[in-house]
Amino acid sequence: MDAYRAALGTVYSSKLPKSNPFWIMVQGIPLHLWTEDIIRLIGQDIGVYEKAEITTLVVRMRVHINGRLPLIKSSVLELSNGEDITASLVYEKLDKHCTYCQRLDHENRDCLKAKADKREALTIAVSMADKSQRSPHEGEIAQVIRGCSVECSKASTITRTTSFRWGISRLSHMAGKVC
Repeated sequence: MDAYRAALGTVYSSKLPKSNPFWIMVQGIPLHLWTEDIIRLIGQDIGVYEKAEITTLVVRMRVHINGRLPLIKSSVLELSNGEDITASLVYEKLDKHCTYCQRLDHENRDCLKAKADKREALTIAVSMADKSQRSPHEGEIAQVIRGCSVECSKASTITRTTSFRWGISRLSHMAGKVC
């Protein structure tokens, strides 16, 4: 049955458009970095940048992203003074997608990665119980599964996190004087 679902996932995934346009809000960066050039660089790193809208309240950009890859939810800007700034990327009108592996081609309940991780956690729980010569209790299995889910979801979340390595001279050139 899993092979059948995997085959269906592949077929469905191949029918997804490769380029999906999204409006993405950029949050968590200081006001003096709210420039078209900085936002363009963030957008170009996650897809094909189209345009930005910068107001006094919000910064957002329109980017065409590859629908067959996991979504990028954050970007790290490293300033030459060693300071790291994490920009959160919030996709507008993002309906159905898998928050476990960040893909657009399925929802959480159909995530093959999540199911495989749960099976692996169950195997670990059973092998731990075998070593102690007793049957695992339901609570122990659930605890291992929850632990794996948290670890695995964190790992899958950072799979495509990007970072920028900018020197102060480049920032100064692009954004005027950076404090």
